[in-house]
Amino acid sequence: MIAATPRLRTRRATRRGTSTVEFALTAPILFVLVFGAIEFSRANMLVHTTSIAATEAARAGIIPGATAAEVEATGRAQLQAAGIREATLTVDPPEILSSTEQVTVTVDVPVNMNNGYIIPRVFLGRQVHKSVTLQREGKNTSAANESVGSDGVQGSQSGSYDGLVNPNSGS
Repeated sequence: MIAATPRLRTRRATRRGTSTVEFALTAPILFVLVFGAIEFSRANMLVHTTSIAATEAARAGIIPGATAAEVEATGRAQLQAAGIREATLTVDPPEILSSTEQVTVTVDVPVNMNNGYIIPRVFLGRQVHKSVTLQREGKNTSAANESVGSDGVQGSQSGSYDGLVNPNSGS
């Protein structure tokens, strides 16, 4: 075994603890990036799942013989598959008759502790909103009356839109 020279020992002694200091400086940045990526991914998942639930529920409502309870059950099944709780699902009209020409499904999901992986600081207090209107099968209503709003995580400064909104801002 080769003995360490005094010069080598001095160099090691002056570098002792540098890895710890480097880790202490970079770890907070790494953790912020990782937790931020998780939170933005969960918000994106909430937006897309809300969109899918509203669309699938509206599709269930345009079939002849469908009921509002079936439409709501279809939407809730989509939300529950992703672990989303406390969602508000509204079917318009509340009673689907054979003469009903269009069905509108609106889904609102609050971004809170029950719908997040970790503490959702960035989006806490906001909600994901999606509304889909489809023409019923066999009806002659103009297809221009059908509507599907845009998706996405959007700021709370705009007026009325679908996506991630801050219910306290009047949007």
